[in-house]
Amino acid sequence: MIRLSCQLESAIGRQALEDYVRELDIEVLGANEEGTQDILVGRLAMSQVLWTDAELDGHSLLDVCDADSQGLYAMFEVLTEGDEKGRIRDDLQVEEPFDHVMFLYRAVLHPSLVPYRQAILEAAVNLFGCQALIVMWLETGGFPESELADLGFRKIAATPLIYRHLAFTTEFSNRHPLGMDGSDYVARPEYESWVHEQWADDTP
Repeated sequence: MIRLSCQLESAIGRQALEDYVRELDIEVLGANEEGTQDILVGRLAMSQVLWTDAELDGHSLLDVCDADSQGLYAMFEVLTEGDEKGRIRDDLQVEEPFDHVMFLYRAVLHPSLVPYRQAILEAAVNLFGCQALIVMWLETGGFPESELADLGFRKIAATPLIYRHLAFTTEFSNRHPLGMDGSDYVARPEYESWVHEQWADDTP
């Protein structure tokens, strides 16, 4: 059995620029052989930018992203070509509306999860519904490009950034409309220490 456990930090109001960005720490948990214990087998980190709220409240999305982190600012620069109002660049052809942008910036998955890694990423980015634009650096998590394309991700020309809108079905979702069944997965205790070590090594 594979499950996700999400810890979310969010202000109860939007009084400052940083209140438009929520930090998500997602743990990937696998059951042991007896099914009696959850073992940490992966971890992902995402920023959820309340894009539409910031626009409607009259804030510069450039300022929102810049106030959060260098990584989010770099993502914004590529996605909008620096447009202060947050207009997505025309060549990306993002015509469907979206409420928020999910920026996946770290991912560590134990090698035993290879058969399930697409399903894990799909479940993680869909935690807050389909009205979202998902953005990540191509190298994040070490996913093969073929698997990312299968999940609907598209490259942004001359950049290492990829994106997808969750409103559209993908080759993966067509094959697995209800997600994947991870009931046959068995986690071993040593997997958890591997994840902790890899996460520590990957810390910026």
